[in-house]
Amino acid sequence: MKDNILIAIKKGSSKNLAKYFNENVELLILDKEDIYSKAQAELILKDFFIKNKILKFKLIYKSKRKKANYSIGELTTSRGSFRIFFLLKKGKIYQLRIERKI
Repeated sequence: MKDNILIAIKKGSSKNLAKYFNENVELLILDKEDIYSKAQAELILKDFFIKNKILKFKLIYKSKRKKANYSIGELTTSRGSFRIFFLLKKGKIYQLRIERKI
């Protein structure tokens, strides 16, 4: 399942990534930060992917906890580099953060 999440990020597919969202997702994408419904989070992510064409994605770290796992990656887009973080519980994304890399 986690591989499908990584593939969705690499392809910039908000639709495929949203399949793994919890019903409510804590989302931080640049200046948007809140808890959004699955549908709202997908729209915000779609807008990000439209404006930032994915060139490369590299997974940097993934935790190996039993109850909750998180992964950190580096996203290179047509408009700069970003750090991406997502938290998984029971196969669902509960938190997704995309922040500009400094």
